[in-house]
Amino acid sequence: MTKRKNAVYGRLLCGLLAVLMALMLFPARETRAADPVARIGETTYPTLDDAIKAAENDDVATTIELLADATTAGMSLYEDLTIVAAEGLASKPTITFTQNGIALGYGGNAPALTFKNVDVVMNNITYNNAEWSWNSICSSSGGSLTLDNVTMTMDATGATNNPHAIYFTGNNYLNIVNNSKLEIKNYPQDAIEWDGGDGGYFFNIINSTYISNHNRQGFTGTFYATITDSKVDVINSTASGSNGTHFIIQTTAEAAATGYKTEVTFSNNGSHGLSAGELSIDNAIVTCENNHGMGIAVNNNFTVKNNSVVTVTGNADNSSYGYAAVRLYNDYDFSVDSTSKLYIKDNNSTGLYVRQGKLNVADGAVLEITGNKVTHNLLDGYGGGVYVGYGDNYDPTVVLPADAKIYNNHSINGGDDIYVSQGVSGPSLTFGTVGNDWYLDGAPDCTDRIDGWYDDAPNEVVENQDGTTTTIYNRWEAHDEAELHMEKFEPVNGVYSANGLTYLKAAHGEIIEPTPEPEPEPEPEPEE
Repeated sequence: MTKRKNAVYGRLLCGLLAVLMALMLFPARETRAADPVARIGETTYPTLDDAIKAAENDDVATTIELLADATTAGMSLYEDLTIVAAEGLASKPTITFTQNGIALGYGGNAPALTFKNVDVVMNNITYNNAEWSWNSICSSSGGSLTLDNVTMTMDATGATNNPHAIYFTGNNYLNIVNNSKLEIKNYPQDAIEWDGGDGGYFFNIINSTYISNHNRQGFTGTFYATITDSKVDVINSTASGSNGTHFIIQTTAEAAATGYKTEVTFSNNGSHGLSAGELSIDNAIVTCENNHGMGIAVNNNFTVKNNSVVTVTGNADNSSYGYAAVRLYNDYDFSVDSTSKLYIKDNNSTGLYVRQGKLNVADGAVLEITGNKVTHNLLDGYGGGVYVGYGDNYDPTVVLPADAKIYNNHSINGGDDIYVSQGVSGPSLTFGTVGNDWYLDGAPDCTDRIDGWYDDAPNEVVENQDGTTTTIYNRWEAHDEAELHMEKFEPVNGVYSANGLTYLKAAHGEIIEPTPEPEPEPEPEPEE
């Protein structure tokens, strides 16, 4: 029995030796843990979420260095946190959200979250709890989000829970700085929104880009958006591009010295384009085009200065809210300085509507209000170019430069180019003479040269005693013998000024055909 055991053990030992010798013929395989993704101080973490969990447990502001591309299931934060690319990386790392969005201070203190030198992708993501599930990013009062040299893309394509993109509740800061780019698209609700109160909220865009494309609105709420040395596009909104935000749009002297200008565009939005509380444009380019509501609507102060260029075209075709291409609404000061340019052209309603307040466009400024055509009766069908006042309410004061171009506008009922309402004591409009190179633009008018301002009051239909009616033609007409009306509007002491109810058109008086030159008599034939 002992011999048999020894023989078995011998065979097993020989087998083990053979296996060991075979293994020695192959190189040893290296075994190590996965490369770390994040680092806090000297401690590394296999995932970004592990690092975030450790940072939240420290109860102090923390910086997480990102070592490679990372994913996160979402961030619910109560302490200040900075996530920054580690130095020396070959390329900028990307953070991709896979499940939840960002909650800053849900039910507690709202922290400051900063992304720096990384990119962020958040596609079809919301925050998964009962109260904040309709947002991708939400913050309690006092929280902030900063993008510093970051490209952040938020796309709600395919979302089923009707989400907003970024929703702040008061005293919040959203900062996009240092060549960052925030692009928000395809949200059924708003891209940037406050909660409906007036608790303070600031959106600062500095040397960066913000794009809102095909969201419900791009800016929603009464907060300050300061856009400095940057580019902003709010396009294809299903509702307004903005709604009541205070805008400070500016170019710094340093950027201007290089030839750069801040550019802001509101285009193809379903309702209003740039609807603002206060609107200040300082050495910047602002374009509002093809919005179905008003192109620019201002309820507070309005200032255009320092070589700014503002273009408003193709707006206001909706008969429910397309009051004008540019509407200055309440009792504030509005101004365009002598170095700036304001173009209001080819809109589908009144070009410039000053309901209340004081507007001064300084001599030297370029002001062109042409080709606007009133297509509905929101403003009673009057004033294709300029509309001053509001029925028998208010007495706004408007002063335009002597060389302003206001012609070839059209209205349904009267005052093709200028309408001043009755007001209380009488609104006032001061404007200039017509230009020597102004010509009418054809049907429904002619193509003759314009030579002055003419009465363009509505026609009147008078009922006669016998039951018939007679039309009194008050609208300008210089060609139809049955409707001739060419009553010229004259300046007073060389100044064109309208006070109270006035309807005007830049047109011409009677066309006097020049007497033809007599044909020269033929020279007599020489005698033979």
